[in-house]
Amino acid sequence: QGWQAEPLPTAPSEMVLRVWKALGLSEAQVAAYCERSLGASSPAALTHASLSGVADPFASLPAGSVFAAGVPGSRLFVTRFPCVKPADGRVLPLVTRRPQSMLPSQWEFLQRLPFGMLVFSVRGERPL
Repeated sequence: QGWQAEPLPTAPSEMVLRVWKALGLSEAQVAAYCERSLGASSPAALTHASLSGVADPFASLPAGSVFAAGVPGSRLFVTRFPCVKPADGRVLPLVTRRPQSMLPSQWEFLQRLPFGMLVFSVRGERPL
């Protein structure tokens, strides 16, 4: 009582798998990733997640980049939902340090967002 079972690890959705294949990942690469995902000891060991995205409220993230609360790394594969065409999936640079164009108070705001909140840049010729 008072506890919840941890959800079992899952493979990426069929929709994401189709986009990966359309982007040129081989069947072997996709199968290996899915096997690693299903063999993960816990959800924390997964290298994929579903995130919710919002536009940068400060317009301070560099063009073509994203910030993802609590997500480590330097790049992130992001898809629209639903993702139908290969162009719906892109690898984007992940902002992990405060950009010079951003005030410290704005960076602190982003740092306090809940895990999984994805913030898209609104700058550039073709905002995300």
